[in-house]
Amino acid sequence: MEEVLITPRRKLGTGRYDKKLIERMVALSVADDYEEAHKEWMATGNVYWGNMALPEWWQDREGECLCGHKIVYHFEVENTENGEMILVGSDHINSYQILRQIALAQGIAESMVTDEMIDEWMKVKVESMKQTAWWHHNGTMFTTMFNDIKEYDVRVNVRVLKYEYDSRYGKNMPVTALRKAGKGSASQTDYQMASIVWRWNHPDNPKAQINTRGYPTDKLYNDLIAFWSRISQFREQCEKEDEKNAHLLSVAEKHKVLREIAANMIQEEKDKIVNSILDEKADYYGLPNFSLIDPQTLPLWEANFLRDMRNKFMQNWFEPSENQMRTLAGIVNGEDTPSTWKQHNYLKKLGYEGDVYSLGRKEASSLIDSLLEKAKRGE
Repeated sequence: MEEVLITPRRKLGTGRYDKKLIERMVALSVADDYEEAHKEWMATGNVYWGNMALPEWWQDREGECLCGHKIVYHFEVENTENGEMILVGSDHINSYQILRQIALAQGIAESMVTDEMIDEWMKVKVESMKQTAWWHHNGTMFTTMFNDIKEYDVRVNVRVLKYEYDSRYGKNMPVTALRKAGKGSASQTDYQMASIVWRWNHPDNPKAQINTRGYPTDKLYNDLIAFWSRISQFREQCEKEDEKNAHLLSVAEKHKVLREIAANMIQEEKDKIVNSILDEKADYYGLPNFSLIDPQTLPLWEANFLRDMRNKFMQNWFEPSENQMRTLAGIVNGEDTPSTWKQHNYLKKLGYEGDVYSLGRKEASSLIDSLLEKAKRGE
């Protein structure tokens, strides 16, 4: 719908339709003189476009002003003295009728209403009428087409920002953003259409047309029609892309599983070699076999000691001391050896008040774990 500047008449003239309007308004007024009668009339604020949903009391005059002239814009005017209602066109909506409506709506004196306020009233009312008229004529089709294309618009009308490695697919994938501005014209084969969703109602767009004007521009509506006419092509394009990505994802998942299996197999081989070396060292030093003991089944101190000894035995230069071998043997055989001075000091630091020197290592280690757990709970 094209933009039309509509301004109210400040005064009626002596033309045919002006005279006819004066005659009919006076006939519907309480006063017999136009100079008095016109003061009885006030714009209601309702505006209609064409013959769209006109009031029932005007059905026999569809498309006409009170003066009989054919009109597009219908402004509703009420006689505040007797309740009579009429519709007049943009040529016959007078500023005094609008002035009274503004004064009443805003609770101010008529003398305070300016020409700027009257012009703004006209602008707002006409724009609201245009919105209503547009949706009346195009709303169902627009809504149907938009719902059909919105899923594909945000995937097709985009621009590629960069390619970035995506571990899910195991390859570089495009990183896209909605195309906010079009390039070229619809008549060109390489036309790059701006996203319809972005222009119409995207929540991140401060200038989304649904909020700024209430109905789409002609360009947006024409782009929607053009895109919708090719919806089968875009749907097929997106389905192929989804199928390709699903295949890539499937292949990537299979490769991931294979890598995990290979890694586990390698780790198993490594564990076998490590255990073999540890078993040889145990035989050499006359120690019980400690390679298969799970440190997680031991108290914290013993678990740390066992891990440390395993790491040291893997070094060719390492020679265990007698004390280390006795401790290791005690751990493997489940024996308890005298607690160490480090354990004594740690227990005292944790607030243990018993005799630390009579404790075995396992008992001391268990006490340490218990006191640490209590401290963690704040007991």
